[in-house]
Amino acid sequence: MLFWACHTLAFAQENILDLREKDLNETIFKVDGTWQMAFESLLSAEAMQGLESKFYCQIPGSWTGLDYHGQRLPSHGFATYYKRVLVDQEIKELRLDSRRMGVNFELFVNGHSLGGAGQVGTNKETSLPSYRNRSFRLPDHNGTLDIVFHISNFHYRKGGMWRGITVGSLERMAKNETYKVAASFFLIGAILFMGLYHLGLNIYRFKSAASINFSIVCFLTVFRTLLVGEYLLDDSIGVNWFILVKLELISFYLLVAFTGRFIYYLFPKLVKKWVYLIPFYAGLGGSIFTIFAPVSVSNYLVPVMQIVTSIASLLWLIFIVRGAFSKNKEAIIAMIGFVILFAAYINEVLVFRSIITNDFLFTTGVFFFLFSYVIIMANRISTTYVQAEDLGRELQVINQELEEKVRFRTRLLDQQNEALIENNKKLLHINQEKDGLISVVAHDLKSPLNINIGLISLLKSTSGITDEQREYINMMERSNAQGLDLINDLLLLYNLEKAQEANISSFNLQQFLENCVNSGHAEMASKKSISLKCDLEGCDTTFHTDPSMLRRIIDNLISNAIKFSHPGKRIWLRAELSDDNLELVVKDEGLGIREEELGFLFKKFQQLSNKPTGDESSSGLGLSIVKQLTGLLGGTVGVTSTFGKGSEFTVSIPDKKPVA
Repeated sequence: MLFWACHTLAFAQENILDLREKDLNETIFKVDGTWQMAFESLLSAEAMQGLESKFYCQIPGSWTGLDYHGQRLPSHGFATYYKRVLVDQEIKELRLDSRRMGVNFELFVNGHSLGGAGQVGTNKETSLPSYRNRSFRLPDHNGTLDIVFHISNFHYRKGGMWRGITVGSLERMAKNETYKVAASFFLIGAILFMGLYHLGLNIYRFKSAASINFSIVCFLTVFRTLLVGEYLLDDSIGVNWFILVKLELISFYLLVAFTGRFIYYLFPKLVKKWVYLIPFYAGLGGSIFTIFAPVSVSNYLVPVMQIVTSIASLLWLIFIVRGAFSKNKEAIIAMIGFVILFAAYINEVLVFRSIITNDFLFTTGVFFFLFSYVIIMANRISTTYVQAEDLGRELQVINQELEEKVRFRTRLLDQQNEALIENNKKLLHINQEKDGLISVVAHDLKSPLNINIGLISLLKSTSGITDEQREYINMMERSNAQGLDLINDLLLLYNLEKAQEANISSFNLQQFLENCVNSGHAEMASKKSISLKCDLEGCDTTFHTDPSMLRRIIDNLISNAIKFSHPGKRIWLRAELSDDNLELVVKDEGLGIREEELGFLFKKFQQLSNKPTGDESSSGLGLSIVKQLTGLLGGTVGVTSTFGKGSEFTVSIPDKKPVA
């Protein structure tokens, strides 16, 4: 600290810079080194020379913490800085460039006020802070330049001549300024182009977290370059000092946050996630704090963030170097770029802390760092294209093989299609023969059965028949009736399979249901002492469906319930109309159905373990017919059953009202 900040009279007898015999037309000289300072005083050069007790300090540097005549100086206050520069009398057109001071100043040369930045004051109310790089054309001289700076600071955490000043010929200084501005705009343009290119690449081509974070880093770098260094943004539009400081700090914090994030996504296998998370959230938190806190408070966060950034940068560098030593070519390129960036960052910290007097080189360091990433991305894209070309060639070979296989399979399919067409013709012929056979068989079987029924009726009316003979005749009658029922079911099932649609007509639903129950089912139930109950409330209305199909559904369900119920049990038929939908429920207290047999209930020719309780016949077609008829009517059928306690069949049929 004593080396760069605190010097007394013993360090140097006079603060004189001798530039005589120096070529100011070709060389720009820094007016750094020993300056005389008077704290809490705004004096002229003559007054500074006449002070009895002189104090000298090194410039650039801050007065904060200086041992000034036995007392440590605070951050806030005002002071005069004085230095004499000797030049050749022949060089008349001289220029002096002043970088930003802390935090406002006014320049005097040979007693003439040349201007400054902000407004110098002796308290916070009269002081107006400002950051400006100023250039001043020096007045005529006789070889001596008495340079005096009045500086005040009541708004920042440190004050003083933070940056050194330079002097040279007017022409040489102008060329130097043009070069700096041109270099800044070149870097801004190059970095902005890289950011836009990779943003577009991320949007339209390659979705990559590294690419989008790279774009953010580019844009933040451009924004920070406009804020610091040559202060291009402030010089072009003029920005309030308080806003300018906030923007400068926020750009720094966010740049740290997203640079770490970018490095992690660039090398997720090399860099640990926590190494970027700490500076990332620190940068975001610092930015939010800076937005809402006053500058006089938020600027004290800068040293903390500089420490966090330095530690994080070292860790990033360590991980990248480890990757480079493992012969990762991309890590080697990134290491070179990051070393340049890290050196530029250290340079900025040292300049910012007034330890060295170089220009800000952070933007240049970021440019080379980002350019190294561009090389890495170009390598990855090139590798991707090479792989795509290889895959393209492989796909071309595969496509050729597939085309040959497709042609071969097509020939096979054509042959199989021809065979299927031939088989279909044969099946159609067989189906036609089956239809004729069914018609013949049904006719030839029904005729003798009907004759047998007539003969049996005659036998039963013949006198002199014994009881044993009458029992045989009854058995013959039942056997003929069962055979005739089976043939009728087969014919109905055959006709249903050929049916396309139901024959819809209108009828009174209550009368229709009562007729279904009373025509045969009531008598059959009575013979087995089974109670058949009906609940038809609300059904005295017109319904639209196929009545023959609906009758067959009801007949099959009720007859099944009677067949599989013991004498003395009950059967219910309940009908209910709601929302143009008829719901029929046939419930019994019969044998019930085993749970494992429910899945086979509506299939053809299914003989379940339960047998009819009164020697009735069961073809296994009744419920299959119910299922098909219900489907033709656009309805559904379901069943719930408890083995040994009974079953409940539910049929839902829509009302096919004619469209008005």
